[in-house]
Amino acid sequence: IGAPTMNLLRGRAEDGAFVHRALRLGLAGSAAPDLVLGVRPEDIVVGEGPFEARIRLVEPHGHEQIAQLDIPGGDVLTIRADAALPLTVGETLRWGVRAARLHVFDAETGLRLDAACTAPQAFAA
Repeated sequence: IGAPTMNLLRGRAEDGAFVHRALRLGLAGSAAPDLVLGVRPEDIVVGEGPFEARIRLVEPHGHEQIAQLDIPGGDVLTIRADAALPLTVGETLRWGVRAARLHVFDAETGLRLDAACTAPQAFAA
């Protein structure tokens, strides 16, 4: 539901964290070892944060723009940003997430878990 759709990143629970090839987030309350992190495009903070990505695509939509970011490990994130923010294809930008608004799913069953993400951490897997 929603457009653009939620970003889904496969990862694992490890030492109290959600670990993905490109990022690490503190994690509380997950019992499943294999996880999927759901991140809505509007919950990605552009221009600040511990992560970096290359801009793949920018689509102007009046008061906002939709962009795709290539993150390490081969995944692509779709973001929603204010139209006034300068985004240029090929450039690298910093990004973060609103941890309280993330969704954690069991990768095997697809069920949403009662788990919470905490502060993002820069991570090189």
